[in-house]
Amino acid sequence: MHGLRELDARLPNALDRLPPERQRAVARWAMRRAYEEAGLDGVDWIAPALDAVERGRPLPPPFHDRDTVVERLLGDPDVPDTTVPPALGWQTAEIRQQFLALPALYAAVEGDPLQGVIDALFAAAVTYGSAYGTLLAEARSAFPGELGQAGHRR
Repeated sequence: MHGLRELDARLPNALDRLPPERQRAVARWAMRRAYEEAGLDGVDWIAPALDAVERGRPLPPPFHDRDTVVERLLGDPDVPDTTVPPALGWQTAEIRQQFLALPALYAAVEGDPLQGVIDALFAAAVTYGSAYGTLLAEARSAFPGELGQAGHRR
């Protein structure tokens, strides 16, 4: 929660007020946005996992094992390789978007809906890098009235 609170101080509280089914809806939306932003939604072996999450089905192979997914991300020439400046004061100039987006999928299937939505939205935000405000504005637009007004970065 700390990372998301650094990006938007009010957002975690707004997410906490949502009923679990809405938390899951926001988490799925954030997952999809992260994967679209990172160019992963069109990769033939990744798209079925996104669809499975959105339909409430179990993750297909290889998504049962994160290490295997990371290896495949690294080895597949069809996986984009794009970088962004970091969203927070991380000690690096650029970070690969595809690795930033990856946790959003696992967050969207997290057993605890509040933890899942916080983690998925944070993963999506950092996938946008220093332009994370764009994603947070999109979230407020996609879920009007539920996510409140823009918060302030600490």
